Amino acid sequence: MTDTAATRPYGVLGRVLGHSYTPTIYKELVGLEYVRFEREPEDLEAFMTGNEWEGTNVTIPYKRAVMDYLDELSPLAERMGNVNTITRLPDGRLRGDNTDYSVSSA
Repeated sequence: MTDTAATRPYGVLGRVLGHSYTPTIYKELVGLEYVRFEREPEDLEAFMTGNEWEGTNVTIPYKRAVMDYLDELSPLAERMGNVNTITRLPDGRLRGDNTDYSVSSA
């Protein structure tokens, strides 16, 4: 992990997030400072191509829109057609996943 990666926050991306308990949950469960990345649609490209965050959860209305900026998708995200988690890989590429749905091996 680079020094920059160590200082970039994790957070949740959405348009209006005042109601979101995600930052509180991460603070309580793992002691992680979690940022609300509230962005208007016209600011999404700058956010996604910028370097201000390490990883983020994604909420409506951006679960599909962020896919245009990702370098790779998990098979499940590809199949579901949306993303709710983005990870910045060690090489700087962005990987999208969907953790809203789980596939059991029954």
